[in-house]
Amino acid sequence: MSPSTVADEPATAASFEVYQVLPRQSLFRRFLTTQRHLFGLVFGALSVDVEQRKGTPRGRGLGFLLLRLLNAFTRPFLDRSLRDLPFPVQLRRRLERLGPTYIKLGQILSLREDILPKSITQELKHLLASLPAVPFPVLCELITRDLGRPLDDMFLTIDEVPLGSASIGQVHRATTRDGDPVIIKVVKPGIPAILRRDAKLLALAGWTLELVFPQYGPRRIIREFADYTLREVDLRREADNAETFAANFADEPDIVFPAIYREFSGERVLTMEFFDGQRPDSKKVQAMSHEDRERLVDLGAEAIIRMQPDTLARIVEGRMPKGDVLATARIAGIMAAKKTSEL
Repeated sequence: MSPSTVADEPATAASFEVYQVLPRQSLFRRFLTTQRHLFGLVFGALSVDVEQRKGTPRGRGLGFLLLRLLNAFTRPFLDRSLRDLPFPVQLRRRLERLGPTYIKLGQILSLREDILPKSITQELKHLLASLPAVPFPVLCELITRDLGRPLDDMFLTIDEVPLGSASIGQVHRATTRDGDPVIIKVVKPGIPAILRRDAKLLALAGWTLELVFPQYGPRRIIREFADYTLREVDLRREADNAETFAANFADEPDIVFPAIYREFSGERVLTMEFFDGQRPDSKKVQAMSHEDRERLVDLGAEAIIRMQPDTLARIVEGRMPKGDVLATARIAGIMAAKKTSEL
């Protein structure tokens, strides 16, 4: 079967919205766009709050009257497709529209159930793997352009429906011409330019925040976040990390990492071995026997202890999504292969 068609497998994956490439903007226009969404989110929250308080004891008094007047003035300027949605949904949608840098921020916030309401963290979890996806014909063009080879020379099939789509890339199952089941990860178009532009804006924000909160070192934090995000678009780094981790764990047969297909990988495309397993928080894993779960925990702890400090820091900071680890007959260390919070 040609790779330009769907593989012989039911499309059980969730449907994805179509990814829209953000228009090229100057640094100043990008700043204005960011501010527009920020104010839209603030006044969108106000609109939701006013509607919820109407007819309740909290919907009385001079304070509420002033809020209603402010809402009556600002509501006509809000995006009609967003203003009536619950606040968590508004937040997620605006982060999606702002692009990969802000989606990354939302992904981090989705893990902070210790400081945010569950309604917000649950909604932001949609940013981990259910974002708009590049149409299949465009995906094929991206793969061909980056690898410089026709798809038919490399793959028998590529699933048209992605397994997941996150802020920077999306992943599809495929089969090589040798019959090997693999995963193809592709960086979405326009992402590197957006990240570089946002990095400049974040640097300016960090400089400003440093004047107000120097004790927290905001410039350093923002610089590390921006550098980390920019590194993610070069998938050759992921390939290098995958092979490094595989070599470091060669003496532990119960902890495995996906093999990298270098001949089918490049700067914006990464092809790796497909692992079939369960996420640690899945019902099947939770239903495992106590002995098997203890063994799973022991292997996970051993993997963390032996990992490089940078990857360990990502776990400690809560930046390692559960989907980066699979429970199979052995522990599959997808997280080390990826070295990103992407799929």
